[in-house]
Order: sequence, then C-alpha cells, then structure tokens
Amino acid sequence: MAITPTQFAKKTAQSANWTEAKRRVLSSYREWLRGAPEVQTMYNMPMPISVIRNRMRQEFERNRFVSKLSAVDVLLFKSHAEYQEMMNFWKQTTHLHVWILAGPQLKEHTRANASPAVADQSIHETQKNKKHKL
Repeated sequence: MAITPTQFAKKTAQSANWTEAKRRVLSSYREWLRGAPEVQTMYNMPMPISVIRNRMRQEFERNRFVSKLSAVDVLLFKSHAEYQEMMNFWKQTTHLHVWILAGPQLKEHTRANASPAVADQSIHETQKNKKHKL
C-alpha cells in the first residue's frame, strides 16, 4: 500500500470546551490503538500487539490530569504529529524500540545494562520481592 505524506494530515483545531476536548482525545486514542497492528507489521516489531497498545495507553495516561484546555490542544497536536510520522514510516525501527522501552521496562532494561554491582542489586531485589509474594 502506497502512503502519501498527506494521508494522515489534519487541520490544527482548538477545543471550544472540555466536552469537545474529551471527544478529540478519545478519537486520537482510538486512532493510535487501531494503528498498533500496522505499526507492528510495518516496523517488523518482535513483540505482541498488546505490548505496543499498552505503551500507547501509558502515554495517554501520563497526561491524564492536564487541567488547561490549551495544554490539551497542544498535546493533541503533538500526538497527531507523532502518529503521522509513525504511520508514514518516517521513524526508524530503533526509535520505536526505545519508545516502547521508555515505559516501565526501561527501569529493568537500564539495570540489566548497568554495572555489575547495580545488576546484582537488581537481582537481589527481584528475588526478595518474589519471596514476599509467596
């Protein structure tokens, strides 16, 4: 399928009230979730679609408590620009891997690549947590 750069283009709009802003946020969120299978295919991601969708949800949840309407509009604009870049295949696969790892897995990924002392401490904490769960 050929993708034209303007295929995902939208006009920048300002929300008149919180109801409209909520509608636009939900629309953007659905757009991202529907695009997850295509992202996995296009970028040949070696992970399930659920992991990609979970990371997308985390990004929306991170900005859940924004209280200024103008800030929500800016976040929507940035979200759509990011979506357009991703769906037009303007990103590199490594960019997406870093973005997905920037979620909760980043802490574990960083610990695994850290110095041996930090890695040993991480292993000790993991074992201690497992004992407490039993």
